[in-house]
Amino acid sequence: MKNVGKISGIIFMSLSILLIVYLSFTLDRKDDIKISVIELNGDNHLKKDQYFKFAGLDKTNEYGKLTLSLIKDRIEKHPYVNYAEVKYEGQNKVTVNIFEKNIDAILIAESRQFFITDELEVIPFLPFTNKVNYPVVSNPFIETDLKNIKWVNKESDIVTGLKILTTLKLVNPGLYEELSEIDLRIGKDIVLFFSNLDYPVVVGRNNEIRKTLYLNSLWGYLNGKDVNHYMNYIDLRYNEHVYIGLNSFPDNKENRASEDKESES
Repeated sequence: MKNVGKISGIIFMSLSILLIVYLSFTLDRKDDIKISVIELNGDNHLKKDQYFKFAGLDKTNEYGKLTLSLIKDRIEKHPYVNYAEVKYEGQNKVTVNIFEKNIDAILIAESRQFFITDELEVIPFLPFTNKVNYPVVSNPFIETDLKNIKWVNKESDIVTGLKILTTLKLVNPGLYEELSEIDLRIGKDIVLFFSNLDYPVVVGRNNEIRKTLYLNSLWGYLNGKDVNHYMNYIDLRYNEHVYIGLNSFPDNKENRASEDKESES
């Protein structure tokens, strides 16, 4: 019985070694894969030629040096790419299917632009970027240099803006689509701007999610009404109270302006 077990162990070990050698040979071999065409799919934020240039795939005369794993590694190093699937289709053709990161917002700070992903990753906003129809989160209060921030801290001012954005997206997708900017004003009262409104919405600070819900409830009454043409602002800074500024009351506008200065001081 001992000899049978020993023989079985030797056979298993031998097969394992042969399998490892086979996989190493088949994964790394290049002799039977001649690449002359690379097709890329899934490009939305950038055109194909920009991805090719970044990955060093823009020179067809150097395709003979490439392997599937090398192509995959180069493509996945691009900041817009989450992962890539690379497949040899035969007849010297390779297909690359890229899956770009999901973008939640454009971040504008220190006169620079970035993307924020749904994983709270901060990635550079590159030249020739195509799809930029995202809400803007601007002027966050940041204690460190933004270029050193790879991931957004969950306690940061940027996350405060993203909470407002996400809440609005969940409770009112239509109004979310019209959201153009969340101005964090470097720690001062937060102000929202919508592409379909000629006036700002002042959110202030603290209880931002609750105030966003107030705005959603109020929008149910204001949406499509003529009163929107006579409004200067919506003010949500005061707990459980909503103030609306109207063009027909100029004195009210002056009073609001003085109150804004007092609250900021």
